Amino acid sequence: MAVIGFDIDVIKKKMLRKYPAFGYTISSVKYQVVGNNHPVKTAATDGKTIYVNADFMASLPEDEQVFTMAHEVCHIALKHIQRSKGKDQRLWNIATDGVINQHLKKDGLSMPEGGVDIVDALKYDAEELYQKLLAKKEQQQQKQNGQGKQNEQSDQQQCQNKEQQGSGQGQSQQDKDSAQSSGQGAKGDSQVGHDDHSMWEEAVKQQQEKREIKGSGLGKQKQSQDEKESQGISEKEVFEKNEEEKIKRAEEVMRKINGTRRGLDGQYQEVYFDDIGKATKPVTNWKRLLIRTLEIEDEAWGHKFSDRASGYAARIEDVEYDEKAETEIILDTSGSISVDLLKNFLRQVKIVLKNSTIKVGTFSDDFHGFVEIKRESDIDNLRIRVGGGTNFDSASKAFTKRKDVNKICFTDGRDDGDAGIQDKRKDIIWISFENPDFKPDNGKVLFVPKSQINLQRIHDEPELTM
Repeated sequence: MAVIGFDIDVIKKKMLRKYPAFGYTISSVKYQVVGNNHPVKTAATDGKTIYVNADFMASLPEDEQVFTMAHEVCHIALKHIQRSKGKDQRLWNIATDGVINQHLKKDGLSMPEGGVDIVDALKYDAEELYQKLLAKKEQQQQKQNGQGKQNEQSDQQQCQNKEQQGSGQGQSQQDKDSAQSSGQGAKGDSQVGHDDHSMWEEAVKQQQEKREIKGSGLGKQKQSQDEKESQGISEKEVFEKNEEEKIKRAEEVMRKINGTRRGLDGQYQEVYFDDIGKATKPVTNWKRLLIRTLEIEDEAWGHKFSDRASGYAARIEDVEYDEKAETEIILDTSGSISVDLLKNFLRQVKIVLKNSTIKVGTFSDDFHGFVEIKRESDIDNLRIRVGGGTNFDSASKAFTKRKDVNKICFTDGRDDGDAGIQDKRKDIIWISFENPDFKPDNGKVLFVPKSQINLQRIHDEPELTM
């Protein structure tokens, strides 16, 4: 499904999180959005600037936008333009695209339609794949040349007949097949896959001119060193190093999590909040504790998958992808719960979650659906139906399965000793305002007496500015 528009800065942030090994290139390269009057119709780079066509990018889903931009970054960071010197341009373009596309796909990005897709390219560096493609091309040419000699006599008469008919008939099919098999198809030398390499040859020429300092041995020495560094690049090693860097960062996050498992109440006493299904004593500064709980959840949900094979680094990375936090709040409207109490709770939580989009739902015998809360007036105008039984299981199942969304249920906690929840999950925060012994058997429980919610002033709490 296509999206409307795109944001270069958002894409850059996502690339920086996903590809720390290319951080310098992502941060230092220039990005230029062009229109349809520009020669670049998809995306391209000259080694200094990444050009993206506005209409092309806007036609792509977000993950394909990231793929497209990361593709160009890889060309620059891996010095594919410098390494193209002296090579068959089209085969080198196919080789570089083939290798980096497979690595980007392996990292979970979706490739736009038309990209070079060589499944076993992961086995090779660009130089190795290029040599493989070059050898195949030479074999095809030798085969064609051999067939041409065998048929030379029989074809000679046919060619003479064609010459007599005139030379305006175009290429023979054999000539066309030969051109296509050697990599010179309809797209031409510069157009391969979904991006444009037409700037590469000129970029190489300009780099050579700048390096040539007349009469300077230092200039020749620098050129030789640059070429040596370019030739020594291994795509496989660079992407392996990038994966190691992501895992290292994930491990640092996990160490931070393991060292900060406690919050502070209003009296600056330690209050533990990581016991599953156990309410704490009444919390004097419940909003501060809620903030800390959500921070831990936002960072730590992937730490349960505690080995590299489970991909916790990718999970933490996915959490970081979100530019704005999301929160789902479900209110218990069963029995004789006060509507004023529910709305007062939402007003106070809205301040705590001021940087999050908030969806609010209600439940009693069943879940009644979500609405989005954007401003305090939406809370004032919220229509809440109260009464009925209490189906905690329906509330639990109503929350999204997405790990990166905050989930809060505000309830009286009256479960008659058994909440009856079949949905076994650990990412819900239950705020009980009447029953300190509420044990939902999933998630975390904070006991906050309703007197604190009703009596505390909403706007005069400096401790909320954390």
